Amino acid sequence: MIDYTCTDIAGTAQTYDVIYDTLGLSSYGRLRRNLSATGRYICPVLSGKLLCAALATGLLSRGKAQFSAAGMQPMGELRELLAQVLILTRSRVLTPLMDRSYTLADLIAAHRYVETRRKVGNVVVSAP
Repeated sequence: MIDYTCTDIAGTAQTYDVIYDTLGLSSYGRLRRNLSATGRYICPVLSGKLLCAALATGLLSRGKAQFSAAGMQPMGELRELLAQVLILTRSRVLTPLMDRSYTLADLIAAHRYVETRRKVGNVVVSAP
């Protein structure tokens, strides 16, 4: 995992098999040189640019741009993915990064914070 606030990979020659842009703060166009020959730029934030890049790279390019929203996967696949995440978390291979917590009463403030695009981890809203 690379923290975009500390490291800008776009200016490097380093290549990756997967670049997962969780917040949509970059773009396929900016990071395509950092993809390996079979690399994938994946982003869960759909935009016109990403859609165009996904269509174009599906036909013409070595590296691919993809939109991926986990919630749109079939229920069976979601269960399998969540089971894998639990295994990785319990074995401490994966450590979720928590940014802020809000109560349900502060849901609007939580949403506003996420919209600033400054979050660096998960934002949790707790229900009573």
